[in-house]
Amino acid sequence: MSKYAFVLLVVFAFCSVCRAEAEEHLFLVSIWTELEYPNGGYAPVSCNIDIEMYTDDEVGYIEFTTPVGYTFLIPNTTGTWDDVNQVWTERNWDEQEQAWCWELKKEAADMSGLSQFGDGWYAVVLHYTSGGAQMASFYYGDSQTSQPIPQPVQKPIFTSPADFTSISSPLTATWQSCTDPNAKSIYFELELNDDQTYFNQELNKLTTSVGPLQLAAGLWEATLYFDNYEYQVNANGIGYWCGKTACSYINFTVGQPWIVYEVWGGSTDYNIYGNWWEYYHNIQNTDYVKLGESQNSSSLTVSGNYPYYVIVSHQPIPVDAVRGSNNQYYYGGWTTGGTEFWENISGAPDGEYCIIGYRDDGGFYRGFVKISNPGGNEWDGLTVITHTGKTLTADIVDDGQVNMLDLEQMAYYWMAYWPPCKSDPVPGDINGDCYVNLEDFAILCSQWMQNEWE
Repeated sequence: MSKYAFVLLVVFAFCSVCRAEAEEHLFLVSIWTELEYPNGGYAPVSCNIDIEMYTDDEVGYIEFTTPVGYTFLIPNTTGTWDDVNQVWTERNWDEQEQAWCWELKKEAADMSGLSQFGDGWYAVVLHYTSGGAQMASFYYGDSQTSQPIPQPVQKPIFTSPADFTSISSPLTATWQSCTDPNAKSIYFELELNDDQTYFNQELNKLTTSVGPLQLAAGLWEATLYFDNYEYQVNANGIGYWCGKTACSYINFTVGQPWIVYEVWGGSTDYNIYGNWWEYYHNIQNTDYVKLGESQNSSSLTVSGNYPYYVIVSHQPIPVDAVRGSNNQYYYGGWTTGGTEFWENISGAPDGEYCIIGYRDDGGFYRGFVKISNPGGNEWDGLTVITHTGKTLTADIVDDGQVNMLDLEQMAYYWMAYWPPCKSDPVPGDINGDCYVNLEDFAILCSQWMQNEWE
């Protein structure tokens, strides 16, 4: 059972045609409202609602109406994006539950973006493949008080391991204590390579660590939830989870270096397929070839002639520009996921950058940018130019390069000594000794004609 099925909230089962049969087709429901706090300084808090319903194969599609009167449909597909309501729906087989899981998810920047849902009564209608329909009703709230379930708001903060690092096994994960009065328990989960849940456990609210745990080599994600939930049973005897949580996660590797980002090349344009973004978030499972990787956020040059290139990241990276092997900068179209300010990657370096992987959109890689090889094959490789802040100390005029303008400024103050320079820096005094002399000129020469963004 997934985390959401383990601790969520539900909505179901009243029979409008033949009430006694609803529970024969609907086994479990869960509705979960979540405040997600991604680690790192780029991603905002996101708010999510996740509704899951487990049925047999007699159900052809499901629709439900929220307490505020909005009706949503979950079709019999492996994945559908509703652009009008900004919701994702899917139907997949759950091996553990041995049932079909119908799921609706919506994400918003704040709670106002979830105004179509809310607390109160949900009405669900099961439409059967053989014809006919049945309805079920469920209350999303505290069964004792008939009031909304209080939402935990405290951000879970890991103290060990550090985010975006490489560690050794065994792991002992630690975090700051949970003091949120709305949280009743803690849930801790470990996932390997984004596809294998290794460990998950509900913990006492006072718990501040788990471990030691023996971990295999690979990329790991640890997620910590501060939960408030309860299990209820509706009038038909169908169990359902009602819950709210605040969670955050960290990423780290075990037994291998931490890789910040990679560049891949390939010939397939996955945009022509449904759920195309999943291919790029999990590009290691496709026919693309990895051309290079970076263990930090510095610029990276790779070789290889491919119709498409994809930059994928495991943590937020600021990318200013992409330069081809012909020294031309890229101005073409982009396909992105988990990327903010994507338009800033276009053209020559200018200090305005996009952030690839500013949030985790789901997948082995948290963010990506896909570009096309100009003319189909003009490039035999490319350079990803990242923005890491100003590094050219000799860039006196602050234009991003060390050139003749900086030399002119230095010449104006040549051989000058300024006693109060510590509080009033002298242009051209690069090494900070209050003189403008040959020592400063040597630094300028070493950085001559360099671009600070590369």
